[in-house]
Amino acid sequence: MEHIAPHMTDVWSRTSSTYRVRAILLLGADMLLFGALCSFMFWLRTGWEFPPTYPRYGAMLWETMNISGSGQITPQDLLMKPISLKLVPMQAVVIGLTIASLVSIPILISILYRWPYSMPFCGMVAFLAVMPWLGATLVLSCMVAAYCRVKLRFRYISALLGLVPIGIYFFTASQRYAAPADILTPPLEEGLVIVPLLLSAVGSCALMALVLLIAYIVDYRPGAVAPVLAVMF
Repeated sequence: MEHIAPHMTDVWSRTSSTYRVRAILLLGADMLLFGALCSFMFWLRTGWEFPPTYPRYGAMLWETMNISGSGQITPQDLLMKPISLKLVPMQAVVIGLTIASLVSIPILISILYRWPYSMPFCGMVAFLAVMPWLGATLVLSCMVAAYCRVKLRFRYISALLGLVPIGIYFFTASQRYAAPADILTPPLEEGLVIVPLLLSAVGSCALMALVLLIAYIVDYRPGAVAPVLAVMF
């Protein structure tokens, strides 16, 4: 009788202990690196290296969670302090690519490792990057992507659908909390404010396409998928 290889759908499709241990260890390494990336995003906003030791950590977390307050995080806020877009235009590129990694990696984890494994990544966005509403939106995005990956054969479509809640989040945040007028003038700076969002959108699409393509080529082997994720962000 002809032997038919099992169909691989994610990194857990291989049930041998060697693959399982390798997948867990490498996923743990990716978590550590992603935590460092979230801390880097916090540093870009505050100049403080490790979020939990920040003197106003609790207050800042509450302010960003308070939906009726003025402490919500908008794309404009990310460009204002402590590194000003006026002084360092390259800040727009850094923020755009960092956001692309923050939103893409959890969605990719939900597709390649299944939804529950993406929750620690969403939690790090909420509590290490101190962007709780983005973290909550990522939970929804990961649920959408994980559900669609079961229904759709083309994984990239699932990933793109997972980005829809993120796009709605940034659009509503930008509309509700406008930046001070002097930040958005002259017109050149208005254009620069859009750069991070454009870069994050393009970067997310490109990042997810490349990772999913490589994962498909290597047949979802954890020893290849996890390092590719690490290199990407």
